[in-house]
Parts: sequence; C-alpha cells; structure tokens
Amino acid sequence: LSRVDRLQEELAWVLRSASVIGRLFRRRVLARVAERETDLERALSDLEDAQLIYQERAVPEEEYAFRHALTQEAVYQTILRRQRASFHRRVADATETLYESDLSEYVEQLAYHYERSEEDEKALEYLIKAGEKASRNYLNDEAIAYYRRALDRIAKLPGTASRQRHELDAKQGLGLIYHGVGDEEEAELCFRDAIRLCRELGCPTTGLIRLYYWL
Repeated sequence: LSRVDRLQEELAWVLRSASVIGRLFRRRVLARVAERETDLERALSDLEDAQLIYQERAVPEEEYAFRHALTQEAVYQTILRRQRASFHRRVADATETLYESDLSEYVEQLAYHYERSEEDEKALEYLIKAGEKASRNYLNDEAIAYYRRALDRIAKLPGTASRQRHELDAKQGLGLIYHGVGDEEEAELCFRDAIRLCRELGCPTTGLIRLYYWL
C-alpha cells in the first residue's frame, strides 16, 4: 500500500479501477471502467515498471494481471465502500456491452459485479442465469448458492411482479436441483412456492402443469 500511495494520482486511479475487475483484467474493460481521460497505454506500462501488474496475454485480446492476489485485494480495500457499488456497476455494464454477442461465458462475472452494485434487476437476472448454467453443468452446490443469493436479494425488495417472476425462476430452479439430488422435502417446498407464485402472476396453464408434474 505504501508503494501505491507513492503513485501519481492517474496511475493510482487506473490501479484501483483494475482492482475492482479482479486479479485478471482485460484492457478493453478497464478502459471503460476508468472513464477518466487517461493515457491508458502509458499508465499500464508504468504500472508494469513498478512491478504491480504484468501482461498475461496479448491475444485474442490484451489481458493483464496483478502480480499478487494480495496486491489486488489491498488496492480494492482502499476504495471507499460507498464508491464500490458504482465501480462494480461500471465493470458489469462494460462487460455486458463489450461481449454482448456471447454473454454465456461471462454470466458468473456479471452476477458477481451486478450483485455488488445497486442494480437489483440485473443482479437477479445474472444470479439466476449463473444458477441455471451451473445446474446444466451438474455443479449443484454452485447452482444452489446462486439461487439462494438471488432469493436473499429478492427478500429485501418490494413486492412487485418483476420480483415475483425472479422468485419463481429461482424457486423452480432450486426445486429441480433438490429433486435431482434426492432431497424431496426441499424440492416440494420449492415447487409449492413456485406454484403459488405462478398462480399470482397468472402464468399460462402449461407452466402450472409443468410445476405440478415435478411436484
């Protein structure tokens, strides 16, 4: 941290912006997150000279890394808590825009950053997508964790139709996982909640039939 404190303000800003992205960060994303008018090429070169980061690869696009995970974490901790949500939103927005042609590779990153922002809708959207992706890959514990994090966030929101739709998706996803691993008690609770939400939302009959089938 003392080395970071001695950096020029422009370099420190770039380093803090990179720390929000993670130990590995892509130059294109960093350029959007930093936002300020910055000579990014010079800044990255200077940070490499300072032995704080290094270029991990150049193709298919430039990607850099902090030399030590603890450096990234220490720099991140210097960001005021009230500013972190804004940083995470910018990282998520940049990722979503730059890689919109195929976001399937980035749903976990988007879930992570939007969850730490104040964008409730986006956070729920990508937490549930990450849960679905983990479930398809038979990563049941990860999928359950994503769905549970989505439900924890939902519990803090006002009761709107959008909130109910997200809750329905999370409950149905959880029900399918619990059924698949043989935890029928938890599966039944999830499916009954999903049926209730489906009725409240006026879902098509086919949706209710599918839930009753699993129940």
